[in-house]
Amino acid sequence: MNTNAKPLKAYDIVVAELEGATGNRLKEMESALDAEHARPRHFLSLDNAVLQTSALLQHKLPNQRGYFDMDYAVFVENWPPDEARARPGDSFDGVASDL
Repeated sequence: MNTNAKPLKAYDIVVAELEGATGNRLKEMESALDAEHARPRHFLSLDNAVLQTSALLQHKLPNQRGYFDMDYAVFVENWPPDEARARPGDSFDGVASDL
């Protein structure tokens, strides 16, 4: 629960745990990615996509359980490859024009 007595989402817990473990702020990392590659946000939820991709890269399930089982130091180490994988967002240009 947060200070407003609302249950936290898995994403919120991962954000806090990642920052506590590594000092990196996931929301800032996502904002930078979104600023560079804005088109994917029209097709998917960036926060879910980042968590799912990172979980899969660590051979975890792309769900809440997998998010909590991730090694957050590895998550940060994998972040540049995650960003590089998102770069084929150039391919989103072709997809978007076909819609």
